[in-house]
Amino acid sequence: MNKLNTSYLLFFTIFLYLYSTKQSTAQNLDNYKYVLVNDTYSFLKEKDEYKLNSLTVFLYEKMGFNVVTNDKPYPLDLASNNCLGLKSTLIKHKSFLKTKLQIELRDCNNVLVYMSEIGVSSLKDYQKSYHEALRQAFKSMKTLNYGYKLSNRPTKEKVLPAAPNVNEISKDTQTQENHISSASYTYIAQKTENGYNFYHFKSKELVYQTFQLSVDPDVYLIVGAAGVIYQSNTTWVREFIRGEQIVIENLSVAP
Repeated sequence: MNKLNTSYLLFFTIFLYLYSTKQSTAQNLDNYKYVLVNDTYSFLKEKDEYKLNSLTVFLYEKMGFNVVTNDKPYPLDLASNNCLGLKSTLIKHKSFLKTKLQIELRDCNNVLVYMSEIGVSSLKDYQKSYHEALRQAFKSMKTLNYGYKLSNRPTKEKVLPAAPNVNEISKDTQTQENHISSASYTYIAQKTENGYNFYHFKSKELVYQTFQLSVDPDVYLIVGAAGVIYQSNTTWVREFIRGEQIVIENLSVAP
């Protein structure tokens, strides 16, 4: 094989690799319904300084993302499954006389899902420079043609209680989530200023601490564990994600 053919083959291989990587990234982003944007960035001192956070929200919404900011309550499906969202972070790279910004998107396990190209600006005005660099970074995302796939939503599964003689308590130290068999244990619900605390009936140990959602006063977000708790008629119910299914679990709460 001559030198020209070798160079052509190398170029074609690199092209195919970059194209397949780009397609894979686009499909990965389509699995996420929300993007989470903070009102501050680590390299700035004030909230929404230079209107950079507001511009970030605007550019994401222009691309078709559902944006959730940290000053607003989560939608119910995101509150029940925070893995529907990607956390957006803006990285500022050190540079002399230039502003360089790069977008990072990480999933609920803090795994990097996407990194944009670096946006660069040479403008001297801070706000104009930040805005131009951010817009440049977003340009590389436009080619991904983002669109959330409804078919990726998990399906609901009704989980029947375990037999009364089964006692199961599994602890995940990483998420501090308690999975408790509602057929074997009974809880005490205590009203608090912000929601309800659920205690183990016998040991009086705190099992779930919840906060009332402003979007639905009858639904309570669980602190430090996945899912929400709400009342269906007179029955307390916990709804959370297990694998790719939404699990509905009845909680036996003392009246």
